[in-house]
Amino acid sequence: MLTDTHCHLYYQDLRNDIPVVLNRAAKLGVNRFICVGTNIQDSRKCLELANAHEKIYATAGVHPHDAKDTSKDYLDQICDLLKSDKMIAAGQISGGFTFQSATDLALLLRSGALPAPLNIIEERTVGPDLGQDSIDSGIFALIIGFILVIIFMLIKYKIFGIIANITLILNLFLLVGILTLFEATLTLPGIAGIILTVGMAVDANVLIFERIKEEIKFEKNQIVAFDSGYIRSKSAIIDANITTLIAAIILFFLGSGPIKGFSVTLGVGIFTTLFSVYFIARLLTSIYVVKNKNKENLI
Repeated sequence: MLTDTHCHLYYQDLRNDIPVVLNRAAKLGVNRFICVGTNIQDSRKCLELANAHEKIYATAGVHPHDAKDTSKDYLDQICDLLKSDKMIAAGQISGGFTFQSATDLALLLRSGALPAPLNIIEERTVGPDLGQDSIDSGIFALIIGFILVIIFMLIKYKIFGIIANITLILNLFLLVGILTLFEATLTLPGIAGIILTVGMAVDANVLIFERIKEEIKFEKNQIVAFDSGYIRSKSAIIDANITTLIAAIILFFLGSGPIKGFSVTLGVGIFTTLFSVYFIARLLTSIYVVKNKNKENLI
């Protein structure tokens, strides 16, 4: 490769020598001639020569002495020239090199092993979003688990099972609504958190109903027995949910990617579960018990 550093070949007294120069270069095994422009005028001349001769290529640039006065319009003109197919990238490293140090540097550049320090400022791990197949599988698992829970509650607690199932459906609506407000991404761990929320919500209802059964054995007044069941089971339910919430908080701050999605879903599910059990379910239960307070074997 031969380089014309200041576009001398453009001058009229040298233009006629271009074929001679190219032929001599070809005999020496040089098949490419680069004409270097150090300002916009020379760069245009270089491109003109490159377009006129197949083996000549051009580069566009700015002379170091003129770099501080370079305007945006000037750089835009250079960029327009660089769009041509006959424009190529060329560079030069200058300095006080010995032959041996220059050879060593060339070897390093060719091998791509130029050493450079790396300071890590921030590191993040990003989990991939789920594909449609994974989302469909997760939702299918959620539906199957939800149906099995509904069937179990209906068989075990009958009317109160219906109340628990209504509460469970409302709980899921609340959970999905809050996650939508947070613009949370649906991930497989997130779906697992929703499924776990279903189980936790049912667990709270089971604890309450079993406690009510114990209270009815010693309390003849049905309303008092149901009220005592909710009150005396509250500590166990809150303790269980608080410990789960602590685990969710730890996962959120120490986990990354999909683990954070699981912890967010689990944390929000705890609050929606407590709200639905102690406000919605208790309200529906109270209405039914008050209307049927004289009925035997309510639960």
